[in-house]
Amino acid sequence: MSPRYFIFAQQYCQAFNSHLIRIDNQIEFHFIQGVLNELYQTAPKDGIHTVSSYWTAANDIMKEGYWVWSPMNVPMRYTIWMESEPNNYKGQENCAEINYVRQFKMNDVDCELKISFICEIYRKMDR
Repeated sequence: MSPRYFIFAQQYCQAFNSHLIRIDNQIEFHFIQGVLNELYQTAPKDGIHTVSSYWTAANDIMKEGYWVWSPMNVPMRYTIWMESEPNNYKGQENCAEINYVRQFKMNDVDCELKISFICEIYRKMDR
């Protein structure tokens, strides 16, 4: 998807009965890491079409340091943060991205960045 602010990416997914990607366990992490790595490796490297960052559903918007999966605010039980993350740099990082440069490990960033995103279809247990 074309880059959007976190809230608009989340709303886009919800309009299609889905949510931003969640990483609930190591198996999911390795699957997502493999798929996105393959996409990155095969993408044109012209500086325009190369996408390396994607929003996740993770955020601590409601309470600093208490990370949940939106939109249902389910507490995160499995995390795969980069070293020294989340760090809430300058007190403005309340949403989480995954990034090729960081081996698709999570990094907290400003929710007002425009980042690409992937919608995940709800499973019955998510509802």
